[in-house]
Amino acid sequence: MKRFLLIAAATVIVASCSQNGGLDAVPDHRTQTLSSKGSLGLKHSAIQSIDDDVTYEDFDFFGRIHNQGLEYVYETSIRKLPERHVTEDAFYSGVAEVSAQFINEVCEPTRSQSFDVSSEALLYYRKPLSDVLAGASGLSNFQKDVLLRIDTILLNARNNRASVMANLVNIQDRIEEHVDDDDKPFLFSALSVARHSANYWSDPGTSAKWLDAVNEFGMKYRGGFHRTFAIDWGKVAEADYNGFVDAVIGYGFSGAWRGPAIRGAIIGSLTTGGVGAVAAAILNVVGHGAAVGAAGAVLKSSLEIARQELF
Repeated sequence: MKRFLLIAAATVIVASCSQNGGLDAVPDHRTQTLSSKGSLGLKHSAIQSIDDDVTYEDFDFFGRIHNQGLEYVYETSIRKLPERHVTEDAFYSGVAEVSAQFINEVCEPTRSQSFDVSSEALLYYRKPLSDVLAGASGLSNFQKDVLLRIDTILLNARNNRASVMANLVNIQDRIEEHVDDDDKPFLFSALSVARHSANYWSDPGTSAKWLDAVNEFGMKYRGGFHRTFAIDWGKVAEADYNGFVDAVIGYGFSGAWRGPAIRGAIIGSLTTGGVGAVAAAILNVVGHGAAVGAAGAVLKSSLEIARQELF
């Protein structure tokens, strides 16, 4: 199962088309609910002009990778948690290791440069987003404002999924209406992680299977543990989203997120490699920070579950 998830994720992310000549259709990206078994394939309008340089669809693969990564963590760590008694530090380190492993293997086929996602380094990232953004000289004021707004939406979710999704649609509209295309790639990537994370954790079946494993572990190995029946999924998604933004910025916000390099990657891959090639081209351009960000997102929400319920 583990190997299948890795191979399937890596294959879909770099595939330019299916045997039928196109990617599987998905619902409108603005309101869709993605199951944990959803494809990593990218949705892209067949009539899009190559003059439309930067669109949300080009960057939505970040959220799809993230959800597949969470499924990988569940299969390799969370589901097996009740089988052994581990310390808090050992649990955190183990989740960091499998998060890094997943992202490394998924990103491997897309690389034109060499980089490594370190599981040890991932554990050091967890700061309030306001502190992260305060020291991020590479971000515009518009980017910082939007990133903080997304953070606030997730923190104030109060289990109201419909409201969260509507507010994120409004954020997308605001980004799309913004005149500076250079501000959009990182914002679309972060928004994708926020949207897919909220969809993932607000799904009752998904959260239940994580809690079942956590509760079984707690009852067996934690004296005085009381069974938990629900998680604050907004806070888990916020930790997730924060982990992505924090890790990308913390590893050096590359100038490749802005300017002609990233737009060239999008246009070039659309004209030569098809829809799926966009993901590979973008990862090659933005490189290490993007991969670490994706791993950081997977790690942080997994650990937030443990922090809320176990330790």
